[in-house]
Amino acid sequence: MSIETIKSIDELMVEINKEAPSAEEEIVVERPTITINKEVVEKKIEILNAEAEEAKKEVKSIAPKAKHVTYKDGYAKMLEERMKNSAKVFSLTKDLSEEEQKKELDELRLALDDKSKFSQKKVCEKVVGLFTYLSDNASLNPVLKIAFNVLKNDGFIESGKKGNLYQALLKKPYSPQTATAQLGQVMNMLPRLGITLKAGHKMTPNPESNLLPMIYSKMGI
Repeated sequence: MSIETIKSIDELMVEINKEAPSAEEEIVVERPTITINKEVVEKKIEILNAEAEEAKKEVKSIAPKAKHVTYKDGYAKMLEERMKNSAKVFSLTKDLSEEEQKKELDELRLALDDKSKFSQKKVCEKVVGLFTYLSDNASLNPVLKIAFNVLKNDGFIESGKKGNLYQALLKKPYSPQTATAQLGQVMNMLPRLGITLKAGHKMTPNPESNLLPMIYSKMGI
């Protein structure tokens, strides 16, 4: 390699070093300017919100709706619905095993839809209402409240227009026709639930009843 060639290379390196920025010079990289359009952003948000709402509607339409149980579904179904959240088992008779308690309540539920055993729908409704009262914080049927107060205070309930429950209902006041109908329903209901023992025109507390002490306790009497 000739000296002239070396010189040429040296000269080339000098020229390159002259054009290159020194370490002390600041290298500035220009970034593209981005312009944000407010209207475009708002429109995009609006579209996203609309899509989210549509997605919610689709989920709701796919999810099965919980069926609202009514008396039209039967008294057995209604009683089961009212008691499903209760941790207690309200058997009719004292000192039964868990299996016997379940069997007794199952028989009661089936009996409610059997017109040969519970022929009056108002009686069935009162039965469901009583168990609802014992299961949660629902109020007690006003006629049953009067009946249990009479049973507790007098130690018996006697039918007929001269009977203690009929007279107590008139004082509320119920009309004579309503008092007669309500008396008949109570006289029909309480023995079937094992709450009272019926002899002739009079009912007395059943000592084997599991429900009656619970009712008195909840009523505070």
